[in-house]
Amino acid sequence: MKTKNPIIALLVMLFAFAIAGCGGSSSGGSTVSGATGTNKGVITALGSIFVNGVEFNVTGSSVTVDKSTGHESDLKVGRVVTVKGSKSDDLHGTATTVEYKDNLEGPVDVTPAVGATQFQAFGQTIAVNTTAATVAAGKTVFSNFTALSQLTAGSLIEVSGLPDSSGIIQASYIELKSGALAGSSIELKGTISGLDTTAKTFAIGALTVDYSVASLSDLPAGGIANGIFVEVSGSGTNYTLGASPTFKAAKVESDTENPSSSEGEGMSIEGYVKGFSAGSNTFTVNDKAVNTGTLSLTGIANNVRIEVEGTMSNGVLMVTKIKLH
Repeated sequence: MKTKNPIIALLVMLFAFAIAGCGGSSSGGSTVSGATGTNKGVITALGSIFVNGVEFNVTGSSVTVDKSTGHESDLKVGRVVTVKGSKSDDLHGTATTVEYKDNLEGPVDVTPAVGATQFQAFGQTIAVNTTAATVAAGKTVFSNFTALSQLTAGSLIEVSGLPDSSGIIQASYIELKSGALAGSSIELKGTISGLDTTAKTFAIGALTVDYSVASLSDLPAGGIANGIFVEVSGSGTNYTLGASPTFKAAKVESDTENPSSSEGEGMSIEGYVKGFSAGSNTFTVNDKAVNTGTLSLTGIANNVRIEVEGTMSNGVLMVTKIKLH
């Protein structure tokens, strides 16, 4: 049946556009059907996996865990992953690869204080959230234990989370490992600072790394330097606990905090805002440079957790959609 009254027809059309434009707290355009790209964020639910609000079918996808072959069973709620694949719409996609890299796997340095919401492990400050209702809202998943009071100095843990603008790891997943520190393989990812080429030491957070006997063959052409992101690994036998721990590493290798991206590729990334100033549309999210163009920045501030989506251009994510947590 046709609508003969032109005013009614116009109202119907405007109503349809209004319904199509509803989308929660996101701003900007919609995902192009069939678009391929990269998505980094916390797994918030299973049944496939849900990352950044999108349900990705992982059947037949390639799964890697810390650069080794993994399995679908490694994709656990709370773990931060990088998904490459295609989206059929804003809510559904198909993964071709899923990569999981923890922040650290190693010892608790100091027994957490009673009632603490932060503690130190492998020289890094770890923040937990036990009050949020869901992982999407920031709740920390505990695996193999139920409370921080069960952790003591020397407990081996695996941590996955998003570093905030102060470098504190806002943990979305912590797993208590079995075994003793001595003789266990441990590893940490982070940015080098305080490099001393004479003493052959550098710092990652509160940790002092002795690289005097470490293999450095996988570092960039320029060699070891302040500001590069690396993975340090070795035996827990060579780790000294405490508020200012030390570690004699067996290997220091180049790593990346952010997923690789190609020119024109779509990308969605979850993280904390850093380098934001009022009146500017450029800052970083999880250390990825972003440009928000003319999008509204209401609610945006340093250390606010957000998701941004857009297209890569000259190494910068040109954002078309922002979602605040």
